[in-house]
Amino acid sequence: MPEDTVNDFSNLLKDVVLANFCGASGAESSTLSDDDPIEVGLLKTFWLTRGLTGMKRAQSILESEAGNSLDALQKFRYNFLLQRLLSEPSIELKAKIEDFSQRVDFSRLNAENSAQFHLEQTQAALFYREFNKAAEFLKLATEKCGLKSELVGRLGKRTRFQQKELAQLVLDTVSTESSSDSALEVDEDLPPNCVLNDDTLLEKVELTSSDGVKREAESGQLSALQLACLLLEAQLEMKSQPRDELTFERVNAYLDLIISSRRSWAVQSAALTLRCELERRSNRKVERACQQAEALKNANAYFGKESTPLPSDVLSRRASLALACGVLPFWELRILHSAILKSLGCTSEALLEFESLQMWDEVIQCYQSMGQLEKAESLICRLLEERPSDSNLYVHLGDITQQQKYYEKAIEISNDRNSRARRSLGHMLLQNHKYEEAYGHLRRSLELQPIQLGVWFNAGHCAWKLENYQDAITCYMRCVNLEPDHFEAWNNLSAAFIRSGQKERAFKLLQEALKFNYEHANIWENYMILAVDVGEIGQAITAFHRLLDLKGKQKDDEVLEVLAKETLNREAKAQTPEEIKEVNRLKNELIKLYGRVSSTQNLSWKAWLQYALLKKPSDESPSQITEFEKYVQLLERAITAMNSEQETPIDQVVKLQFLLAEERVQLAKVKGSEDALKQAKFRSKMALNTLESNLEKRKKEAGDNLKDENFEEHLKQVRQKVEELEN
Repeated sequence: MPEDTVNDFSNLLKDVVLANFCGASGAESSTLSDDDPIEVGLLKTFWLTRGLTGMKRAQSILESEAGNSLDALQKFRYNFLLQRLLSEPSIELKAKIEDFSQRVDFSRLNAENSAQFHLEQTQAALFYREFNKAAEFLKLATEKCGLKSELVGRLGKRTRFQQKELAQLVLDTVSTESSSDSALEVDEDLPPNCVLNDDTLLEKVELTSSDGVKREAESGQLSALQLACLLLEAQLEMKSQPRDELTFERVNAYLDLIISSRRSWAVQSAALTLRCELERRSNRKVERACQQAEALKNANAYFGKESTPLPSDVLSRRASLALACGVLPFWELRILHSAILKSLGCTSEALLEFESLQMWDEVIQCYQSMGQLEKAESLICRLLEERPSDSNLYVHLGDITQQQKYYEKAIEISNDRNSRARRSLGHMLLQNHKYEEAYGHLRRSLELQPIQLGVWFNAGHCAWKLENYQDAITCYMRCVNLEPDHFEAWNNLSAAFIRSGQKERAFKLLQEALKFNYEHANIWENYMILAVDVGEIGQAITAFHRLLDLKGKQKDDEVLEVLAKETLNREAKAQTPEEIKEVNRLKNELIKLYGRVSSTQNLSWKAWLQYALLKKPSDESPSQITEFEKYVQLLERAITAMNSEQETPIDQVVKLQFLLAEERVQLAKVKGSEDALKQAKFRSKMALNTLESNLEKRKKEAGDNLKDENFEEHLKQVRQKVEELEN
C-alpha cells in the first residue's frame, strides 16, 4: 500500500535522526544496527554513524517502484539527512536536494509544515554556504510563523559591580499568529543549561523597565517553530557576518532569548551548541563552553540505554525539528568538546578522544603541539600494517614526514580518487614555491571535491604567481562564494582584477573586503590608491582618514597632490548647481584631511602648494582677507619645504617664488594699505634677492658643467622680477 510505504519511509528516517542527533533510539532496534558505510560518489558516511541499516532500507524504498508514492519533501529529507551523515559535502547530493526542494507541493502542506520545510531549506543552504538563499528561505519561514523580531537597546547591567546602567542589546519579538497549546508545550528532559559561575559577569543581563524595576528579557509565548526561526537567524548571522565582537553581541542577544524559553529539545540543543562556539573564544566563558559541550555530548551518548523510555510523541517532536534546527550528530559534539579541551591546554585528554573518533588530523596536531610527532608517525605506521589499502593513512604519513612519496602512494592506491592526497601534495609543493606543480594538484583535488575553501584560495595564489590572472579570478570568486567574510580572498580577487585591467570592478570588490575586516590597514591602503585611480575622490579621502585612525600617520603626499589636482580640475569644469555643490563638498573634505595630516607630520612642498591652492579664496574682496592670509601662509610653508629638499628643478623654484611674490602684493592691495603694500614688496624683493644669490653661486660652482640650458633665462627672469618690485 502506498500509504504504508510512506509511513515506513518516514519512520525509518525518524529512527536514524533519533539515533544520530537526539541521543535516543526509535521503535525498531534492528533498523539501527551497525552496517557498512553508505557511499555517495567518493564520500562515505562517518564510521560511527548509527542506523545505517535503516538508511539502506529507506534507500531501497526510494529506488523501488514503491518510491514513486513518495513526495518531493520526503525525498528532500532523505538526501539532506544522508548529507548530514557524510564526512564532507557532496555535490551530487547538493544537486538532488536543490531539485527536490523546488518540486515540493506547498498546497499539500499547512502553514506549520511549510515553515518547518523552509527551515530545513535554510539549513541545507547554510550547510553548502549559500547565504543569500538561506536568507530567502528563512524569510519565508518567519512569514509562515507570523514572527517579527528586532534588535533594540535597553538599559541594564551585565556585571556584578556595575553601578551605572548602560544600553544592552536585546531581542524584541512580536508574534502575529496565535499558537496552540500543543505548540507551546515544553519538551521533556531538555538538555542542561550550564551556569556561568563567574565572579564578575552576571548569568544574564539585568534589564530595567521604565518604572525602575529589574526584569529579564521576555521570550513571550513563542512556539518551538518560532524559536527555531530565531535560532536560524542567529546561525545565519554567525556564518555570514565577520567574526567580530559586534556579530557575537548580536548572536548572543538571540541566544539569550531562545535559551531562556526552555521549550523545545531540538531548539535548546542547537542553541546551546552555538553558544559553546561563541564562548570558546572568551577567556571568561570558555570553561562554561567546555562544561556545556560535555553535557551535550553526554546527553547524546545514552543511545539504547534509556532508564525510562521516552513517550513516542516526545521522540517525534525531537526528531521533527532536529534537521530544521541544525542539531549536530553525536560525533560532532564529541569533536567540539575535544577541540575546546585542546584550547584549554588539556591536550592529552583531547588526544584520547580524537583517537577514539579516528580523527587522525587532530591526533597529529595534538602530538605536534606536545612535541611528540614521532609518536604520531608510529601510530600511523601501525595502522597501515592493519589497513595497507587505506589511502588516507598514507596522506597522514605524508603530512607528518612531509615526503612526497607518501602522497603519490595514496594517489596510486586510490586510483587518483583521493582529493585529500592531491590537496596535501599541492600544499606541500606550494610551500616549496613550486607553483605550477602545486596548481595542477590543487585543481585536481577541486575536481574531485569542489567544496574546499582553503584549496580554492591556495589555487588562486598559485595562479597569481603563474601570472594566470583569469584563473586566479575564478579561484578567488569560488572562495568568496563559499565564505563571504574571507577578506583576504576579496583583497586578492580585487588585485587579480586590477592586473586584468578591470579597476572599477576591483574597487567594488575591495569595498566587500572592508565589510569583513574594517581594521586591516593594507586593504585600506589598496582601497585608497584604487579610489584615486577610478576617480572616487570622496572614497579616497575616507580611506586616508581611516588609515590615519589605524596607523596614526600616513605618509603619502603623492595621493594628497593627486586628490587636490583632481578636485581643482573638477572645480574649474563645474557648471550646473549640482556639480558646483558636489565639488565644494569634496573640496571642504579634502581641506579637512590636509589640515589633519599637516598637524602631525611634514608635507612635501608640492603637497603644501596644493593645500594652498585649495585654500585660495574664490574672490579677492575685503571680506576674504583672512582666507587670503591663510593662503599666502601656506605658500610660504611650501617655499620652506622646498628649500629643505634637494635637487628641486630650477624652473619650479622660480615659478613658486614668483607666485608667492605676486600673491603677497595682491593681498596688500586687497587690504588697501600703502604700508602693507610696501612691506609685501620688500619681503618679496628680499626673497628674490636671496634666490638670485643662490642661483649665481650655483652657476659659479658648476662652471662649464652647468646642465640646465635655461639656467641663464631663469636668472634673468628673477632679476627682472626684482626690478618690477622696486618700481
